[in-house]
Amino acid sequence: GGGGGGGLYDDDSNVLTLGQESFPKGKDNQWVYLVEFYAPWCGHCQQLAPKWKKVASSLKGVVKVAAVNCEEHKQICGERGVRGYPTIMALSPYSSSWQEYQGDRSASAISSWATGLVGNAAFTLQREHELQSLLQQCGGSTSTSSKKSSSKGSGASWGLCLMLVSEKSTIPSLWKALSVAYRGKVAFGFVSSGSAQVLKQLGPAGDLGSDKSRVISICNGNVRTAEVYKDTLKSEPLQRHISSYAAGKKCASQVVLDTTTDLASLKVPQLKALVQAKGVECAGCFEKGEYVAALKKWLEEQESADAGSKQEL
Repeated sequence: GGGGGGGLYDDDSNVLTLGQESFPKGKDNQWVYLVEFYAPWCGHCQQLAPKWKKVASSLKGVVKVAAVNCEEHKQICGERGVRGYPTIMALSPYSSSWQEYQGDRSASAISSWATGLVGNAAFTLQREHELQSLLQQCGGSTSTSSKKSSSKGSGASWGLCLMLVSEKSTIPSLWKALSVAYRGKVAFGFVSSGSAQVLKQLGPAGDLGSDKSRVISICNGNVRTAEVYKDTLKSEPLQRHISSYAAGKKCASQVVLDTTTDLASLKVPQLKALVQAKGVECAGCFEKGEYVAALKKWLEEQESADAGSKQEL
């Protein structure tokens, strides 16, 4: 804000005030941006302001609700072809084409239009085989077997599957927005709390007790790593939780390493992190095969050490 007679939203932390630096540039944005282009002196803009604040508050964490003061940022408003005030436009995730809102200017109509642009990359899991195909996405497998390529999505490069268990029968907007924002990095699932068949597969993490909703994190497609997320189900703490798995290091350190582990199915970053996590000697390792060989050698040494200790008993 500041200057130009003061912005209409300078006092509202839910409405992002955009300028040249912060204005979304297109395909690298992971969220829906809903933007009002306005002038502080415009009567219709002043009437819209309380509704816009309501929209921002109700969509917090799901949609980036923002405003551009065209008195201060004539260049942005010119580039976007703004001809009158207020003009409402939205940019969908991973898109560079803006859409103009032509509907009713009530808070509920604007909110529902923006929510409809969020998209969804989360899978609803009602049966065991649907859970298995989600787990396959974060299983670290890069095989091109028909089973793998037929599963939707491009896998989860961070090795993380996140499941929301909820009393609701439809996927909440926040979960949809997160699934789109972390698409390709994290695989998202949605389980209705009545889906006993799926919950049973999740072991202790799926035992709800009096809890009707929870988020469960699973690394590398292995339900033995299932952990229940402890914080509130709000956008910011959930994003902090998801970010703690960035680049796959956290999940790599949880790979269960024994003779049954399919090392060849793991990606190089996972193998690298595994080598570090287990303290395996691998100074000159560079190629995938070298990491696999070092880990196999380490496993054999562990096995023979175990065998030795068993004989002593």
